[in-house]
Amino acid sequence: MNQSPSFDRQPVLYPGAPANSLAAKAPDVDNGKGTINPDRYYRRDIWQNEWDRIWTRTWHIAGPVGDLKEPGDFFTYDFMHEHFLIVMQEDRGIKAFYNVCPHRGNRLVYPEQGSHRAFGCIYHGWKFALDGKRLSIKDAPSFEGYDTSNSACLSGLRCEVHAGLVWINMDDNARPVKEALGLPDGFLEMYQIGEMVTVSRQVQEGAGNWKLALENIIEGYHFDVVHPQLPDLVNELSIQYDLHRNGASTWFVPIGEPSSRLQQQTINETLKSFLRNAGIDPSTFKGSVKDVRPAVQKVKRAYAVSAGFDVSNYIDGQFTDTWAASIFPATQIALHFEAVMIAQVIPHETDPERFYMAATVLYRPGSTSGSELPPYMGEPGVNLAPEARPATKYYRIEDGYHMGPVVNQDVDLIAKTLIGVKSRGYKAPVWGEQEQRVRHFHKEYDRYMEGALGPQPNGTT
Repeated sequence: MNQSPSFDRQPVLYPGAPANSLAAKAPDVDNGKGTINPDRYYRRDIWQNEWDRIWTRTWHIAGPVGDLKEPGDFFTYDFMHEHFLIVMQEDRGIKAFYNVCPHRGNRLVYPEQGSHRAFGCIYHGWKFALDGKRLSIKDAPSFEGYDTSNSACLSGLRCEVHAGLVWINMDDNARPVKEALGLPDGFLEMYQIGEMVTVSRQVQEGAGNWKLALENIIEGYHFDVVHPQLPDLVNELSIQYDLHRNGASTWFVPIGEPSSRLQQQTINETLKSFLRNAGIDPSTFKGSVKDVRPAVQKVKRAYAVSAGFDVSNYIDGQFTDTWAASIFPATQIALHFEAVMIAQVIPHETDPERFYMAATVLYRPGSTSGSELPPYMGEPGVNLAPEARPATKYYRIEDGYHMGPVVNQDVDLIAKTLIGVKSRGYKAPVWGEQEQRVRHFHKEYDRYMEGALGPQPNGTT
């Protein structure tokens, strides 16, 4: 096979990382060379079966725990046709309920966030305490003879707080969230997401099956083709991909290092902006292209220390690079010291050929010297000191794409791919080494769809 002479793949980003550290290359996982039938991307019956076999049995991120400050604070989380209510209790614990009145099925809470001492249904006035128990039934004597002791309470579901996030699961028998996620210990926890504040929430509707969208955000093989602006800043050939148990995977994406395909010798305008954002004047910078990333790492570490943060457990790469965790089935969390982006791919509630991309950006107060986050960390221009959790911005397909150039390019490509995978001329996907996280996802997907849900040993599927 002919190969481009510019191809120089370096699969280990941190070759000096101590063995068994979070940055060390994980042992390879042999998921075989098989492929899949592309009909899983568009058949309605498969999409319907996913509800019972995947979505009702896996953990969902309902939101950051930091969005709940005081007892009575709540936020809602919608997933397909289900709606959930997340509430801080009097003891500051967190409970989750199906957001439905048990009387006649009206949605109980309509705002996406707020604070209440109790919840009242706008249909018939039934009232419920923060713990979901019945407070009052309007005209209670008219229900004499009916047992309303349980049916008059809100229906709860599994809810756990882990790594600063509120997780919910519709399966009462699900394994604890930390065990189920399958990530290396400390990978999420070290970023202390619970200390961050939500600065942006967006939901973009797109054309395509949710699996096509998920595949897109967990591989970098397409970066230089679909995103022509990225090679000046991101070396996709140095991304380190690691596979873990239960379908989880991680990757380390070097930021501030141009693609080795370009063989750049001079500092381009994108790198100058990268330096400038970190507080380095590119006009006086004396280093080479290879010196940009280490220089930014040094400056950002120094600023974090001067601002009073303990960053002794962070390696230099974490001050520039994206550390991201993919959690089965359809969540990717991109981690930076200053900010975290939670990307959730959500199936459409009625159409297997549509999906939603939900992106939540959280910021660590005081961790940056400027007034904005670097653009690659989230939505440019967001308010880094919001008085409250910002309202979610929703964009339907008819509204166009509004989540920035990278996401817009991706969503457009996903729509085009949906057309192709239904062609008689398309037999099956062919996955290379840079798409190993995609193959890993489908191995776990097959396990769930076939009903084999037992725990898996580390590093296997």
